[in-house]
Amino acid sequence: MIFWLQLAVNRGALNPNNVMATTQIEKRDETEVDRFHNRRTLPLRIEFSEDGTYKHVGRTEGYGINEGHWQKYTVAVKNTTSNEIQDVQLWLTAIDPVPQEVAGYIPLPLHVTHASPHVSTMTLTAQERRLVDVVSFFNKFWQPDILLEHTSPVTKRECYCGDDGYEIELMVKGIGVRPSKRRFRIGVEARNLFMTSLDQPSEEAMLEAFET
Repeated sequence: MIFWLQLAVNRGALNPNNVMATTQIEKRDETEVDRFHNRRTLPLRIEFSEDGTYKHVGRTEGYGINEGHWQKYTVAVKNTTSNEIQDVQLWLTAIDPVPQEVAGYIPLPLHVTHASPHVSTMTLTAQERRLVDVVSFFNKFWQPDILLEHTSPVTKRECYCGDDGYEIELMVKGIGVRPSKRRFRIGVEARNLFMTSLDQPSEEAMLEAFET
């Protein structure tokens, strides 16, 4: 990685004064993997950061056993082109190990944040970005499961949270552009939902990203 950093600096592309982040939960530097993917020049790009920006928390309504906190992770899908892209969807295309609740139903379309239930398709104008729900967790003593935020009516959203979590692959696609993919690890640790990047970018791809 020293080789890549030196080249990036020589090209004048690495300027820490241009990096700003607004955090909701915790303050952590953007990882090298996230920096690469959030700047990579793809027609449709999956953006994510582990600094807390994409983690959302709240309290459920109710009292007693119905009271608790919810946690949810989203990713952003961005149209990096100068044209409108229609029928954009983010899919859960792989999960390992496969929970028995969704076995045989992969791939699954994921829900567009703040849209009506079961909405997984959107149109993105030039340079527009929108959030898509990925996974959530309700911190109640009687509900240890995670919820995959898919919109399929034929299978469950609730899945066993797993002892070691899951590795997942997300794919975004739209009309007239090539799809792009990104991998993550999701799970629950000490009753806190986590989601981290797994893809390791190559030096050549990172240089391509910073050249643009």
